[in-house]
Amino acid sequence: MPSDKARDELVELSVELLAPAGAVRARRMFGGHGLYVDDLFVAIIAMGRLYLKADDTTRAQFEGAGCEPFEYSAKDRSVTLGYWSAPYEALESQFYEAQPQCWGGGIPVPAGKAERRKWLEQRWGGPPSDAVRQVLAKWYGAGRAQTIRHAEALELCEYGRRPSEAELKQLFPFFE
Repeated sequence: MPSDKARDELVELSVELLAPAGAVRARRMFGGHGLYVDDLFVAIIAMGRLYLKADDTTRAQFEGAGCEPFEYSAKDRSVTLGYWSAPYEALESQFYEAQPQCWGGGIPVPAGKAERRKWLEQRWGGPPSDAVRQVLAKWYGAGRAQTIRHAEALELCEYGRRPSEAELKQLFPFFE
């Protein structure tokens, strides 16, 4: 589960992205947020992702863009709603923005749109590996770790020293 700050930043970004469509407002609901444009419910933010309302006309476009439907488990069954994850191109990636300028070049990011999409899909396109699931189980518990479909990692160190678990819990209080 993302921290309150990360969740608020995603809400702010989503409101900014939807602003050209009209008056946008966000409302907390069910552990996430609902987004309205001109009082029409158009999107949800759940589990750290933005999902946009789809209909019979737009569903094929979401599928074609590699988006995923919003789904959750209820009473030992999977429930899928008419909301689809936002396309990768709609969200700014920290890799696109920061890595090319950091640390003498950082990770090389392709310049072309199609190449950048493929590059991002290779990093975010699949489920977490077994090694990542083991780490997720350590922090979130084995049952919850198996339900996580996407995980993003970052390297955190100060002057080459790896923080202790106590320091990580202090920096990221949502692990408690």
